[in-house]
Amino acid sequence: MVAAGPTATPLLSGRYGLICPPAPTEALLRARIAAHLAAGPTAGAGVPDDPTARAHELVDDAELRSAVGLEDLRPAEAELLADLVAAHVLGRLSRAELLGGCASLAPQQAQEWFAGADREIVDATASGAGSPERSASRSAAAVLHPTASRIALAVLNGAAHSAVAEAARLLTWELAVARDPDSTPARPLFCDDPVSDLASLRAELTEGEVETAGVRAPARIVRYRGSALSGAVLAEVWDRHHPAREPVVRWMRLLADDPRPEIWVRAALASGELCARDFATGYEKLVRPMATAAATRRRAFAATVLDQVARHESHRKVVHELVHDWTRSHSAHLCWTAAMVLGFGHAAPVEAALDDLARIGTREGDAEPPIASHGVVRLLAGPDDRAVLRRLGEWTADQRVPHQDLGLLAVVRLAVTEVGEVWDGEASPDLGGYLEWPLPLALAAARPDRAGPLADLLWTALHTPRSSEAATDCLESWLRTADDGGGPDTRAGLAALLPALVRDNRDRRSLDWLLRRMMNDQDEPLPKARASELWHLATGDRPAGDRPAGDRPTSDRPAGARPDGAGRGGRDRPADRREGGRTGEGTRESEERG
Repeated sequence: MVAAGPTATPLLSGRYGLICPPAPTEALLRARIAAHLAAGPTAGAGVPDDPTARAHELVDDAELRSAVGLEDLRPAEAELLADLVAAHVLGRLSRAELLGGCASLAPQQAQEWFAGADREIVDATASGAGSPERSASRSAAAVLHPTASRIALAVLNGAAHSAVAEAARLLTWELAVARDPDSTPARPLFCDDPVSDLASLRAELTEGEVETAGVRAPARIVRYRGSALSGAVLAEVWDRHHPAREPVVRWMRLLADDPRPEIWVRAALASGELCARDFATGYEKLVRPMATAAATRRRAFAATVLDQVARHESHRKVVHELVHDWTRSHSAHLCWTAAMVLGFGHAAPVEAALDDLARIGTREGDAEPPIASHGVVRLLAGPDDRAVLRRLGEWTADQRVPHQDLGLLAVVRLAVTEVGEVWDGEASPDLGGYLEWPLPLALAAARPDRAGPLADLLWTALHTPRSSEAATDCLESWLRTADDGGGPDTRAGLAALLPALVRDNRDRRSLDWLLRRMMNDQDEPLPKARASELWHLATGDRPAGDRPAGDRPTSDRPAGARPDGAGRGGRDRPADRREGGRTGEGTRESEERG
């Protein structure tokens, strides 16, 4: 019997072989538990009345299975787990000690995988034929490829099988060159055995989808059969094998340049976990070079790495201080990266993040309002959206033009952003059912008390000349795509937001004009029935004849007045408080004077 993998190929050459089926470890586990319990005390302090039933209950416990992190146990692992469970049932181990022992199974497997690879290469060199250099190079590539495959799968777990195989070959090259820099590693073309490779990796192939050119396409997905194996492999390589760090870092940089999100994003997340284990090395080798790079994707890679590090409570303050310093840097690339990190919402409290984003987006000479507004919108999709809405209202009402521009740009960007582009399932699980919705409509539907502040901001953008055209296009897009059969049915969001946006006769006339323009569009005319339905969603009125607006009731508010902004404690709309010059754009008084 030989272990599956490349070492089995020469032994089986010219012979017959069969794949040995895995042992029935579940039955073995319960049998060994029974044997351990039979050898222990049957009664006494801490021993339950029915120890076997208690042991079987523990084996099926979700927390214990999660601590194990392996779907299929090997016989030796089943024996160890049986010993741990029996010891706990008999009172010799606490629950914390039981879970700690279970969590050690995956690291033990990783340690076994990576032990002795260099010694095998030395042995292959000594017994190789031909020139020593060529033999050593070929042996290094052959022996290190399984190791590279395990690291590649740990980084890209859940990606397409072809992508993982390609990344494994790249890493094999880097490892072989580091092992023998004077030789060119050989790259076998027809020596892979998918069945034995999956067995040696403890992995499986499943049918799934990957994103290609913006659409989901079918693909074969490869993943570890155990949630704990990826982390165990990365920890083993980074913590116990320091000479391997340099080739792994070079390989990570190659993955950072890959245009496929399924590759570079996974590589960034894995790099973040490595940096959390040794931040000084990770920062110097991965973060700093990427954060100052000219390529946008590399800076996005660095930002994703830092965000992953910031998810660890032990490193959050370090990342916050680092990013805060970057916001004051004269380097535009560092400011851009800092804005990306702040937008993820884990590096700093939301108020501090908004202060730093305002600094990036409004400073003189080298402001970066586009990336700053992107960070603001990402924060708005998080749990502290009320603070973001308040700050946007303050910016749009600010007398300083750069702050106004940043606020207006963020509002327009918010209007064109879909939830799926900025959603964090851990931070905002309530938005999980609205991934294809525009973010304002999703917030208004999922969190109805946000409709008023959102309507205030959108109204300001609609009535400010330098943002009105873009805001009107966004509103038209919402109205046109609502329940058109080609996308999500967003009528619930419109029903929550439009009444807060259309509050008086002036707003009704604006909506009437927009609906009529859409109905008269030569290329995509809006059906009259849908225009009537949209008018009713906004006003609650049933139209008469072919007029989408119907009879407009007379408002009892003073002429030119806007109702108090809902959701901001009765404060006036920001645009209503601005007068004269550029800061008066969008106010009704200035429009009437015009």
